[in-house]
Amino acid sequence: MPALLQNEPHPYHQGGKIKAHIAKYGTVMDSWFPLGGRGFTQELFNDPTISAIAKAPEKSSAQIINRWNLQAGNIAIPVSSNEKHIIEDASV
Repeated sequence: MPALLQNEPHPYHQGGKIKAHIAKYGTVMDSWFPLGGRGFTQELFNDPTISAIAKAPEKSSAQIINRWNLQAGNIAIPVSSNEKHIIEDASV
């Protein structure tokens, strides 16, 4: 059985059905595009709910989305060449 399935889970595409299906086999979800990829990144970053959640603890939308993935049990490895973004990602 595969240990992991790469998919695109993020708040707009949560993948609940596939995640439930693969869990029966001990397979976990890898968030291939943890920050929305395929055109959803800016939409997620500007989402009013995500922005409001980020405002209270003074976090970025990216940090909120990364935390969402972790709490959903997804393996998320965000990638950036921007040092500020790398530090933000690591602080989640």
